[in-house]
Amino acid sequence: MALTNDAHKIIEGFNTIDIEVQPVVKKGATLKKTVVVCGDGKKIIGNTGQMQNVTSADFTISVTDSRKKTAKVSISKTPVKYIPLTCDLAAKAKL
Repeated sequence: MALTNDAHKIIEGFNTIDIEVQPVVKKGATLKKTVVVCGDGKKIIGNTGQMQNVTSADFTISVTDSRKKTAKVSISKTPVKYIPLTCDLAAKAKL
């Protein structure tokens, strides 16, 4: 968020994403497994964690309960391509 000041945008390759999933299970079931997968293949198993230097703005969250029922949701944020600034002082220096 520091680069864009917008929590809905992801700077590809630079953002660290904090993950916190708060699933609600019903009918007496208990939570057994939570998996968050980023479109670039990074994965968090559990309800909390971090993904560093993500290169995709697409996420899939899967939650499985004690009855082996699984629910999935997909979330997409706005990707922003980052072009690093460069400065070549030697090229402009007169020797």
